[in-house]
Amino acid sequence: MKCCHGNYPNCRHKDKRVVKQSHTNILERSRPRVSILDYTPEEVKSFLKKKLLSKKIRAAYLFGSFVTHASRTWSDIDILIIQESELPFIERPRNFADLLELGIPVDILVYTPNEIKQMEKDRSGFWKGIKKNRIKLI
Repeated sequence: MKCCHGNYPNCRHKDKRVVKQSHTNILERSRPRVSILDYTPEEVKSFLKKKLLSKKIRAAYLFGSFVTHASRTWSDIDILIIQESELPFIERPRNFADLLELGIPVDILVYTPNEIKQMEKDRSGFWKGIKKNRIKLI
């Protein structure tokens, strides 16, 4: 008899309902302690705004699954911050470590105003996607 694991004769998954139920139980047991689904969108935005107002930034935008209302249990928060900086791109998010205090994974992208201008010129798919689906925080 074939099952979700291949051709295992001793498998207890006799029908798709059992397979689906067992996979659902595994996902529920492996749920993170804190999920984006534990907060309302207003709570997330309020927390982030409060943290960002103390920083010298030009603008901040939310994008990704949070904005498109496609967040799942394991989803993170995607945030794009525009700030003057001499630091290398990879080091800039360290200045925003306090955004992680909510307990949810946060993907922090920090660009300089000049880098944003260059992305506008290049019209990359990444930048087009952000421009199409974003929420301005600051």
